Amino acid sequence: EIGLGSGLLSLICAQLGAKHVTGIEASKPLARLAQRNIHTNGFADKISVINAMSTAVAPKHLKHGPVDILLSEILGTLLLSENALEFNADAKRLMKPGGHVIPRLGMQFVTLIESEKLDLITGARKWRGLDFRNFNQLKDTASLLFTKELGCRLCTLDPTNMSQRLPVIEVDFASDHVGNIGNTKRIRTRALKDGVIHAAVFSWEVYSGLDKKHKMSTHYEDTVENFQRDMQWGQGIQLLEDPGLEDTKDAPCPLRVKKGEELIIEVRIAQEGAVMQCHVYRASTIDDRTGKDDEKEEEEEGMPQLEQAEKPSSSGEAP
Repeated sequence: EIGLGSGLLSLICAQLGAKHVTGIEASKPLARLAQRNIHTNGFADKISVINAMSTAVAPKHLKHGPVDILLSEILGTLLLSENALEFNADAKRLMKPGGHVIPRLGMQFVTLIESEKLDLITGARKWRGLDFRNFNQLKDTASLLFTKELGCRLCTLDPTNMSQRLPVIEVDFASDHVGNIGNTKRIRTRALKDGVIHAAVFSWEVYSGLDKKHKMSTHYEDTVENFQRDMQWGQGIQLLEDPGLEDTKDAPCPLRVKKGEELIIEVRIAQEGAVMQCHVYRASTIDDRTGKDDEKEEEEEGMPQLEQAEKPSSSGEAP
């Protein structure tokens, strides 16, 4: 296991019958805590701890040689914000040929939502006869925030999906390498209902194998009964404004849409998926500026992605 932490996953592996587990942890305090947990639970003979960066560990450092399974939980609020792809790609040299990587697949999604409660806690209004709405000039619609930073659980803010849940990145932790992640992703979609798009929500799914039989996700719909998952990861949120009106008002203008209205979501990606920024445009304004040739190119890029969000590949292989 790379990113051993407190040793929880290694303890579960040993309890389920693994002959031997090697846990690699760079943090000295965490490595010590893991060793205490391992001794307390009687698995000192089955679990070895290496206090080092996984990138500094060689096969010769492994007590029992190359491993059958590479296990990790180095996922952040964004799928790749803790460089899981980079560390998994490097650690594969510690495996036997044909070994298994868990999780095997991961998908980063973006969803447009409406939430009056989210708007309430992120905007300024009137209060006891005082008008504070000028403070909305400082409203940040450029930064990706984490729900943990906002001190809330998104599932409690009565969000409504204004778009499909759309895939931005799909990675195979067993075969993909650093450098495979693009810089920009453009996706066409349509508004699911009349209303205001208050924010773009970033959440992810990981799968144990290519068959996607076992899944864990951070979608707010899936964390309603899972307080711990929201506290561990939560979701990424970027507040949105109407880009067509950004120069006409002192404060950001709400992005009001009609059901069926075509939209273009542009996700800018940096640091191999560790940082993301979202912009949403009305397709009509983009098409007017770029012409039909660009429209055809966008449809070719975007429409298969929308289909992919609803129906995974029948082969089970990452595209």
